[in-house]
Amino acid sequence: MEPRSTPFALQTSFPAVIFSYCTKTDGGRGEQRMWQIANFLKKHGIASFNGKQVEAGEDWMQKWLGKMPEADVCLALISGPYFESGPCKEEIYKTAREGIPILPIIFETPPPLKKGFFGASDDEREKGNYVKGELHNWLPTPDEGLFQDKWEANLAKLLELVKKHVSADSIGPPEHDVAAD
Repeated sequence: MEPRSTPFALQTSFPAVIFSYCTKTDGGRGEQRMWQIANFLKKHGIASFNGKQVEAGEDWMQKWLGKMPEADVCLALISGPYFESGPCKEEIYKTAREGIPILPIIFETPPPLKKGFFGASDDEREKGNYVKGELHNWLPTPDEGLFQDKWEANLAKLLELVKKHVSADSIGPPEHDVAAD
């Protein structure tokens, strides 16, 4: 059963988890997929941040880049459209440069991370090569299909990986809202 995708307000100023995603991922369901995972983490007491939690009129990229250095882990919904998005590429590159672990989540087959996947210029190729070296713990692994193929197993694995990166004092009590499942 897929988790709910209900948007919610920022729970804490500097959450332990930050999302990087492209709305065009998974046939235009990128935002929905992000909220599904965010709701799952929230249910387990883990706060997160994404650009949709920025107040109207504020600069979402400034907020994202301002919160990112204090995050413990970045969940990146990797896809072909993701690497066609300038803001997504900036987010993942700066996150990698900051040394924050990046967990790639796969809702559609990502492009092969080969020469030019990040762009054609020398600078883009260098940044792409750097980012490629920082991507670990793909969920699921490329030979296991897509995240939505096995929601429960992949969410359990994601929770396990996130908890390895998030400090125990960043995890609150789990929600007990039965209707939220």
